[in-house]
Amino acid sequence: MKATFRVLELVILSSALLLQGEVKGSNRSELFKNVINKVDPDIAPFESALTSTYVTISLNIMSIAEVDEKQQTFSGAYWVTLGWSDSRLSWDPKMYGNISSVQVKAEKLWYPTSVCMYNEIGNDKCFDAKDKQLTVYSYGNVFYTTYLDSVSQCKIDVTKYPFDTQFCGEVKGSNRSELFKNVINKVDPDIAPFESALTSTYVTISLNIMSIAEVDEKQQTFSGAYLVTLGWGDSRLSWDPKMYGNISSVQVKAEKLWYPTSVCMFNEIGNDKCFDAKDKQLTVYSYGNVFYTTYLDSVSQCKIDVTKYPFDTQFCGLAMGNNNFGTEFLTFNEEYSSFLLQYLQPNEVWEIKNHTYYVNNFFISALNSTQQQIYFFLQVDRKAFYVVVSTLLPVIILSVLNLFCFVVPIESGEKMGFAMAIFLTFAVFLTIINDSMPKSSDVIPYFTIYLLTQLVISGLVVVLEAFVLLVHFHFSTSKEESDTDEKPRLKNKFRVTGVHLDIAFFLFVLLSNIFSFLYFLLNVIR
Repeated sequence: MKATFRVLELVILSSALLLQGEVKGSNRSELFKNVINKVDPDIAPFESALTSTYVTISLNIMSIAEVDEKQQTFSGAYWVTLGWSDSRLSWDPKMYGNISSVQVKAEKLWYPTSVCMYNEIGNDKCFDAKDKQLTVYSYGNVFYTTYLDSVSQCKIDVTKYPFDTQFCGEVKGSNRSELFKNVINKVDPDIAPFESALTSTYVTISLNIMSIAEVDEKQQTFSGAYLVTLGWGDSRLSWDPKMYGNISSVQVKAEKLWYPTSVCMFNEIGNDKCFDAKDKQLTVYSYGNVFYTTYLDSVSQCKIDVTKYPFDTQFCGLAMGNNNFGTEFLTFNEEYSSFLLQYLQPNEVWEIKNHTYYVNNFFISALNSTQQQIYFFLQVDRKAFYVVVSTLLPVIILSVLNLFCFVVPIESGEKMGFAMAIFLTFAVFLTIINDSMPKSSDVIPYFTIYLLTQLVISGLVVVLEAFVLLVHFHFSTSKEESDTDEKPRLKNKFRVTGVHLDIAFFLFVLLSNIFSFLYFLLNVIR
């Protein structure tokens, strides 16, 4: 009997659990049906700047990987949580079996795509929740958590090394439905806003350099990080903000609109030579202008002239233009384009002295057409102080020590040892600094010529000292000298001749050092 009641009890309990599971499953389905699935992921929860969406960022640092003084970077691992509010995603948990939060695929909801790290060096500068899960809470808050390995720019000051302190971090940034229905969604993305070359679309390019990564003398390349904004006009995308709750701008997925795909960098070495807004967000303003902002890590060709190293100046930049000027009718607007240094991080080797841009028109006779290119130029000067202190100054000191080889008395027996020690020091020192010297096969820097000259002079000093010793000891210890009254006089005569050689060679090496230094100095500062 007890066994029968026990079986009956288990059956009732199992049925209750199954029923509870069905209710929960039903509640979740109803929640998705009534709340989650009704949200249009292309429409943001804000109407205008007055109703902007608040975004929170929670950064949890897990480890410090590296602080690189040479590259001026800080590497670390983080857990990052982005949170924002969306009133369309709120519900009463009591109506759905006390469900207070759900996991939703990001593509089903709107999420911010323009929160970026401005001082990040890697490619993934902006947070993208695509193919990820979002956590939605009943009070309308949405959270997205991701793991981040970051290499960010940081001004490393090693003045107080090894007792230095560094400061590094990360730098992070219905009316709408009617507007999309009446304006945005009516635009065919396959049809351009121009009809012919006479009605070409004006394009502006705003280039904001963020950092100089490297100037490679051997590869003849210039590497930098840029913030690039392309703007163009599309009259089909204009509206009266007063008719849509004073909404003056909206974020739209690029695949919904036409955008120029033929704006390319002609001197870029990498594969991504052309700008492509695919899977990105475009900002559309009520007056019909569209803007696309992206981050660019560029390695561009540049003629590097290291003749005046370490006091050299380089002129590098980017050349952009319309790659399909025969079919896409674009005109670059020089007046409204710009070249800025707002987010520039200092570089330990190079300093920007000047920057400019201009639009160049040139005629292609084979195609009977005019091509346009917009050039962004940088003048960068090398910071020579470190090279002067670590390389040039020691070489000058060694060249001065060479002169003292002729001051050491002949009778001391240290002249050759001293000369050889300085020569070997020169050779070892040049081997050590070889890695820091610019590598170029086209030209030889005047600084390299100066170093080689000093090495040759140091080797010549060894030869001259050997000659001085040969003259002195050969004539003063000759086996054929006799014990006549002239013997002391002859010895003194040739001993003085050795001293005279030291004086003559001293003057010769001194003049050689002065001449080689002046030759180097006058050529690099003119």
